[in-house]
Amino acid sequence: MIAEIELALSAEFGLEWAPPADADASPFNRPIENHFGGRSLLTNVNGPESQSTSVPQAWADKQRALSIIGEVSSRYGYSAPEINGLERWSSEDRIRDLGGLTPDKQVIVSGMAPGPAGQWLSVRFQDLSKDTNGTFADRLRPPQGSQWQLNTVALSYGANGLLAAEDRNEFESRLEPFRGLTPPEPLES
Repeated sequence: MIAEIELALSAEFGLEWAPPADADASPFNRPIENHFGGRSLLTNVNGPESQSTSVPQAWADKQRALSIIGEVSSRYGYSAPEINGLERWSSEDRIRDLGGLTPDKQVIVSGMAPGPAGQWLSVRFQDLSKDTNGTFADRLRPPQGSQWQLNTVALSYGANGLLAAEDRNEFESRLEPFRGLTPPEPLES
């Protein structure tokens, strides 16, 4: 899905894509709570972030990019991507953390497209042309030699409730004493 989105955005905006900056990192996040008072072998996954080497600067172009992302992701059962709601953010927090009060003025605009069965597609625009006082250029500058991009359309896939292949035998072993029993109700959080 992400490869198809990259191709569509490249065709529309002439974007090129950097090699993944964190391709060697494990996408599995551990441990997670099992909601019965213990740790689960099930994990959530955050795939490596795919980053373009440039970003459309006009808000209308970013909106068009979101539309293209939605067109492709809908074929995989995802909802249309939505920009993160900032209703609870103060004006000061928006300016400090995102660079502006509204998405068209922000250095960082992020959102998500919910997918089927606990999956999601994260989307982020990072546009230093909106950095009017230079604070983001310093704050976001990647370490020397890093593949992280300053001006980018970033895409990443995530999912909940997955089992890493290396944990399959342990999972089945732990499950055996409970086979055929009715599971209890989860504890209240």
